[in-house]
Amino acid sequence: MAQLWGIYRGSSASRIAHLGEAPRDPKSLRFSSSTVEDLDEIQGLLEQVLVLAPHLSATLIDSRPEWRDTPTDIVLGHPGLLASNVIVPHLTPNNAAERMNTLTYTHWQGAAVLPFPLHIDVPPIIRYDGELFELPDDPRKDIEWPSNMGTLSQEQQDVVRTHHHLATRHTMWVREMLESKFYPFIFAYAHDLYPAISYLSAIILRACSDGPWTLRGTLIRVYQDWDTEQWGPCPISFSEEELAANMVDIEEHARCHHLTAAARKQLGCDVDGWVPNGKYDEASTLLAEIRTEWLARHSNTPFPFTDGAWSSSLS
Repeated sequence: MAQLWGIYRGSSASRIAHLGEAPRDPKSLRFSSSTVEDLDEIQGLLEQVLVLAPHLSATLIDSRPEWRDTPTDIVLGHPGLLASNVIVPHLTPNNAAERMNTLTYTHWQGAAVLPFPLHIDVPPIIRYDGELFELPDDPRKDIEWPSNMGTLSQEQQDVVRTHHHLATRHTMWVREMLESKFYPFIFAYAHDLYPAISYLSAIILRACSDGPWTLRGTLIRVYQDWDTEQWGPCPISFSEEELAANMVDIEEHARCHHLTAAARKQLGCDVDGWVPNGKYDEASTLLAEIRTEWLARHSNTPFPFTDGAWSSSLS
């Protein structure tokens, strides 16, 4: 694999070092989506987390005596079980099945030891994040095929089948967890604050790296979904002005995400700029063209693919 842009400028011949990118905002923090001005807000949000924490733990206690302690069991959770973070032993004629019992997991920097519901979720390696199918609220329901399937080309049908398979795998995983009567998962899945609380620890650890909007949005969701009748007043709050400003922020980040995802798809790279070695020269030429077009059409939006920019591997 070769990297189109890197964490360290010029540290490898396989990274693009000088494309004449626009100067980075001097207020921005290197390797981060945050600016210096964001730090005060991040500190305030983390202080809200400290206020929330003891009240949040009380929501994890089940009223049924036989299950009272189960949701608060402390377990180690790995938040990044992506395919790229799982090492599978080399396939040989003798270990086709057995090799799957000796997997190695990497990228433990976001791991945390917490009560079960605080990091239970569909693993990223299973989770469907595609745009062709909407996952049903009830995982027992099958993913419906599009009504125009018969009018699509063979290539389009192949794409739809792949997405349908991935979406079905997601719902079947949730269905299996629920039907197996694994109580901690059932409790977490039915919790009024799921899935916000299952992401909270990872979001806290990446608050400076990813910028304040993710942590802010998660805390706002906790605030809005808090069951005051069951748990009493929510210990954190946001004004109407803050909620309105957050909606504007969400729309802007959705726009930036769409632009970035479209450019990444053109390049055929992952979130940190890695492409197959054989595609590097082609992709590097295309990167320069995309950058020129980006600066011409979206001059108010920083070009995301530059050395020293945000990295998914840094928290």
